[in-house]
Amino acid sequence: MTCKSVFKPAPRLAGAALAFLIAAAPEVRAACSDPAGLEVDRHDCDLKQVDLSYATLSGANLLKADLSGAGLEGVVLIRANLTDADLTGANLSGATWTDGAICAEGSIGECK
Repeated sequence: MTCKSVFKPAPRLAGAALAFLIAAAPEVRAACSDPAGLEVDRHDCDLKQVDLSYATLSGANLLKADLSGAGLEGVVLIRANLTDADLTGANLSGATWTDGAICAEGSIGECK
């Protein structure tokens, strides 16, 4: 007796459709304590003193987030919404800013 698989390989079109749906998905609302990630909605989060150094936060919603004193060294912020975010004392050295500019070493609280 031979055993035959009842599973058939998925067509390539199905994989492409799945990839499209994932890429087109809306931003994800995360708990403020969840790990950093792409396209994550963290508006109104208290992220004071949190070390987010070298995280990729592209497309993240940080609207009104409190990032005062946060470690943002080398973070990628392209397309991130930082409207009314508190960056007081945040280390932005080497951060890639929303317009593609890279903050100079010693950028504390603002990108120089």
